[in-house]
Amino acid sequence: ATQALIFSVGLPHFHFAGNYAISDTITFTGLLQDGLFTGDRASGFVWIGTFDDTYTTPKPAINLISCQYSVWQNLSIVPATGHQLAEGWRSITQAGLGVALAHRWEHCVVALAEIGWRIGGGLDNNNDSHAWYSCLSFQNNYAGWTFEDSQIFGVTLFDCGANGTQFILNAGDYDNVGIAPG
Repeated sequence: ATQALIFSVGLPHFHFAGNYAISDTITFTGLLQDGLFTGDRASGFVWIGTFDDTYTTPKPAINLISCQYSVWQNLSIVPATGHQLAEGWRSITQAGLGVALAHRWEHCVVALAEIGWRIGGGLDNNNDSHAWYSCLSFQNNYAGWTFEDSQIFGVTLFDCGANGTQFILNAGDYDNVGIAPG
């Protein structure tokens, strides 16, 4: 088994070629400005971990905690056969670390998870200005995108699609979620 990867402030650019098996969440904390993560169209992460350690708390493949302005291009997240993945990407705000803001996904795919992208679910403040361009949420069990808590504004989904889910987009019962379809 591999250890969880935890990255902190100041990562400029990573390029991934091929597929990488991950057995635990890759966590980025406080990443600010210009975090660029690219892949070749067939590149991505294959989840070989468990749903969670106790089967009560879902684990994402990639967790962005109080990060801002990261760009993800040409990457996919999918579980290996026989494995269950709770979430592809998660972006939350954590107290004392700043707000989650303005992530951008281009040509990314999450398949066969419970949730493709989960935004919010940490503190109830500022998970704003995220954008998806030509992204696909494919056969996820619950939702392609879920926006949680009441302060998520300026979200853009442009030329994105989802199928095989209960919800393509789940914004809960919140009237402050601002979605601008492209």
